[in-house]
Amino acid sequence: IRRALGLAIDREAIPAALQGGQLAARGWIPPGIDGYDSGAQLTGTLYDARGALSRAGYTEGQGFPKLKLWVEKFDGAEALKDFIVKALREKLGIELDAHIGSPAEYQRTLKDGGASLFVGHWGADFPDPAGFFDVFVSGSGTNSTGWTNKNYDQSAEAARATPDAKARIVAYREAERLLLQSDVVIL
Repeated sequence: IRRALGLAIDREAIPAALQGGQLAARGWIPPGIDGYDSGAQLTGTLYDARGALSRAGYTEGQGFPKLKLWVEKFDGAEALKDFIVKALREKLGIELDAHIGSPAEYQRTLKDGGASLFVGHWGADFPDPAGFFDVFVSGSGTNSTGWTNKNYDQSAEAARATPDAKARIVAYREAERLLLQSDVVIL
């Protein structure tokens, strides 16, 4: 289901929807930080998205439960919410109950598990991949997804534990592959 949702949202079209000069993300690590160009991004077609949804038992979205989408209030929140709602409705037949909330309301909803999908953002405290990958380690207080994967945890730990720059990047690339391609936790 996560693969279907991820493939139905055209990541390249998000900057145009926001109309603010943004660039489409190509991975979890932003430009300027070691390892940012890993190539680990979700790829596939709308046909692949519909096939994944059908294999999950929801051909053309039939019988799919209404998901709750939450977006924290920001200048482009309404446009981004509308973009996601339209993409999932038109491409997969999935309806969303979409909300834009104040920072406090948004955080409370995530903490309480009230969001099926959410638009989040992250900025690291220092320019190192660890500041990004630690977000999704099992048990992390910043992991609002509830997702856990022991292989991801092991890759992130291996990267943190080695002083070898090349070995760190290899370990982080495996973690990013799990996050973006294999388990499709984030888009």
